[in-house]
Amino acid sequence: MLNQILISLIALALPTYLVRWTLFGVPTTLLELIIFGVFIVVMVQPESWRRLIPKLKNRTMWWVGLFVMAALEGIVVAADKTQALGAFKGWVLDPILVTLIILAQKDTVKIYRTVVVSLSITSAAVALWSLVQSFGWLPYQLPYQLADPGFGNYLLGHRAIGPFESPNFLAMYLVPIFFLVLGLERKSVAGRVWRILSLFIVLGAIAATQSIGGWLALAVGLMLVFRVQMKRISLKRTQIVIFWVGLVGLIICIGLLIPTRIESSLGPRIEIWRDAVTQAIHQPILGIGLRQYDIVLGNGQTHNHPHNLYLATWLYTGVIGLIASIVVICRIFVRNRLRPNTGQWLTIALVAILVHGLLDTTAWKNDLAVIFWLIISLSLLIDTKSLADN
Repeated sequence: MLNQILISLIALALPTYLVRWTLFGVPTTLLELIIFGVFIVVMVQPESWRRLIPKLKNRTMWWVGLFVMAALEGIVVAADKTQALGAFKGWVLDPILVTLIILAQKDTVKIYRTVVVSLSITSAAVALWSLVQSFGWLPYQLPYQLADPGFGNYLLGHRAIGPFESPNFLAMYLVPIFFLVLGLERKSVAGRVWRILSLFIVLGAIAATQSIGGWLALAVGLMLVFRVQMKRISLKRTQIVIFWVGLVGLIICIGLLIPTRIESSLGPRIEIWRDAVTQAIHQPILGIGLRQYDIVLGNGQTHNHPHNLYLATWLYTGVIGLIASIVVICRIFVRNRLRPNTGQWLTIALVAILVHGLLDTTAWKNDLAVIFWLIISLSLLIDTKSLADN
């Protein structure tokens, strides 16, 4: 019971990576301190190690270890070692600690439900915040938002942002959680009502982000829900209603907004991708190091990430890190095929991350990295028929 509460705390606290300060001269975040604290409490329990060690022998975890080694190499080759160390701590170490915490658990059904229910709560809260903000009812801005000269343009365009630095960050956060919550069965009336309410709030916020990558990920995910789930499991009435509402709403959003959004977002991205590919070709084996990418566009805008998950992984961790991450993802896909219910929803959430990753760096950010590795760890944890039966 204690471990469930602690794991729930991590899932609820994902946006708190934005609460930052320096502790004993080391920059840290509230989310990071929560993860460290939960890891210590869980791992001092002898039974945690007895459950974890056999799972570390799984071949997928070997590739995870190789990815971590490639990330460490990304510190060595980085020109700015301090920045690279900070990136490793927030983007790699923290999520891997969460993975170990999940793998050290026994009750797969309760852990899975605990994580998804907690994500539904925090995503609905963030989505509601962002919707109120996009309607102009919440004029207050956070300090780091005030410091961004382009933030006012998001508000003028009525784009949902929430506590994040851009609407794209909000979309990257909400879309995979949407599919995890959509696949969660609730037995109680209150549970079913909450799930439906939270899904519609999150769906509205995703639409309000006006994020092309978010819409694309949502569309592909909804198509997978329709194609895969109709074949393998029967959808409940509420899932069918949410599916059609989401699809019709997405079509309307695309029809109204996509012409202008493509022109404003795709042009700069093409320039960024060209530069990122050039740097990757120049350093194809080792990459340029964690968090070392930076470009100033012709319009004066500065971008510190390549707006592509795969280019970012190549640049940050080299070709070894890129290959290791691809192998981990492929093995998770194969593993989830054996779980006709829960595994499919984990797969759809992962696909949403990968599709959005064509336009943004969907796993190289504190909260997004934790979501990515939560999906990986839950996929590895589920190794019984219990979740499929439930």
